[in-house]
Parts: sequence; C-alpha cells; structure tokens
Amino acid sequence: MVKVEGHEFFLKKLEQRLSNNGFEIKRKISAPPYPLDFVAAKSSWEVSKFGKMTRFILAATMGSVDSKTVQDFSSRSTKYALDNRGSMLPRGMGGSLLSVPVVISEDFEQSLKKWMIETLAEKHWAAFEFPVLISLKDQQLYYCKKTPVWGAAYYKGFREFVEEYLSPSAVGAVLAQPYDARPQQDIITNKKFCANCGTPISSGDKFCGSCGGKV
Repeated sequence: MVKVEGHEFFLKKLEQRLSNNGFEIKRKISAPPYPLDFVAAKSSWEVSKFGKMTRFILAATMGSVDSKTVQDFSSRSTKYALDNRGSMLPRGMGGSLLSVPVVISEDFEQSLKKWMIETLAEKHWAAFEFPVLISLKDQQLYYCKKTPVWGAAYYKGFREFVEEYLSPSAVGAVLAQPYDARPQQDIITNKKFCANCGTPISSGDKFCGSCGGKV
C-alpha cells in the first residue's frame, strides 16, 4: 500500500458503503506482488445473470502507475478472485464472477486515463474482469467504455455498478483538496466539476453552488 493524499478517508468511506450493502470485507490480503488495501466480496442470485454471481472489489493504493502495471495488477487480482470464489456452482453452470480491480491514486497521466477508457480487459470463461482507476484529485472513475461482443449484455450493468459503489460522490467521500480551484473536466463527457468539492458546474458559473468556491 502506498500512501497518497486523502486515501485513508476515501478507503474508510468506501469500506463502510460496501459493508452496509452486504459485502464481506477482508484486509491484509495480497495479490503478489501487490498488497491490497482490502478485498470486498458478495454473492447473490441474479436473474439477469441466470444464476449466482460473486462480485469482488480488490482495492490497492498506488503512486505512479502505467498501463503495464494496471494490466498486471488487474490480472493478478482477478486470479485471486477466481481462486477464492467460494461457490459450489461451477462457472458457466449457474455460477459466474465479476472481478473489479481498483487502483486508487492521487491522479493519473491523461494518456493512462485515455488508455483505460479504450481498452478491454482479458476475457475469461463465465467471469468478467473490469478494472477501475480512481483519481482522488479529479474525484473521478476511469474504466473501459467499450462494449465487447462477448458478454455485451452485461457491461451496461457493470458500469452502473462501479459508479454506484465506487465513485467518491456515491460513497460520500468527496474531499476539499488543496489543488488549484479550476474546474476539473471529465475527458469523456466534457462535463466540468468543482475542483474543491467535486460538484458538477455549468460553463457560466463563477462560484460552486454547493461549496461556494470560486470556479
């Protein structure tokens, strides 16, 4: 685990949200060579998945990372999830898995954010790998926006799932951080956010309607 600004507060709020929604939290877990801040897991019967799906969220705080590190971390975290699924139902015969490897950092290079949005993760039999980057500076999630032909019906739900459970605003972990109070811009939607509290702002706003900060 690497310490980055604001990570302890965010992790605490994230763990609380997941625990309150039925996820089992485990700490002091590793997906060698990566120490994980925590692993959250939950199994439930889902009609849309035609059986029982186990969802894993595997979170690690990191400093500077590149695409190769993200890919390797995602692959090793997903292997941990597959090895510890704990379901009696075989994959593809009533059992399935969603692995969400999460890299939390102060921020990421724009090139990495763009790569993340455009790159599909490795395919697995009756299992899905859906890595996510969380920028504490942007207060944003970055994940693949492409939809594969195989498993296409599920990907809209995966995106909604990570936004609901992992985004800083959803977990109540939006921070007032010491960055320049200039609007942060989502590179996908061009939507702008207050750099102080993360609230969406309009192009003509001079002050944030939530925190009052100058934009």
